Amino acid sequence: MKLHSAPGLADIYYEKDIQAIRIEWFSMFSADNTFRDVICKSIELAKQRNIQIVIGDQRAAVGTSKPADVEWFANELMPLAVQSGIRYFTSIMPQSALSKLNSKRIIDKAEGQAMIHSFGSMEEVREWVKTQATKK
Repeated sequence: MKLHSAPGLADIYYEKDIQAIRIEWFSMFSADNTFRDVICKSIELAKQRNIQIVIGDQRAAVGTSKPADVEWFANELMPLAVQSGIRYFTSIMPQSALSKLNSKRIIDKAEGQAMIHSFGSMEEVREWVKTQATKK
């Protein structure tokens, strides 16, 4: 179910079957703070629904994030997300080599603050979530 849209940048969905918020990215670059706004909105929606998993679906994403946005994600957003109850960030890797490198840069910078996992498809994410549910 679509919850929010930032035209040309991303849409935010609620994945009821796995109790997750999924951000479907179309671009990883915004000239203003829209990139940050989308991520903050996803955290807000997850908190409202008591959801612990946020999925960054970057399969269709192009471009790279601004270095300042990468720093912000790691140093400011991650601690806020963890305080808001987010336990897992998953990333569905983009097809573009440049975008994939950008995604890895963000993950490397933020690692250690929450459980971060990378996958190649939404099906892999769903399977992983099922394994996590059995560990509880």
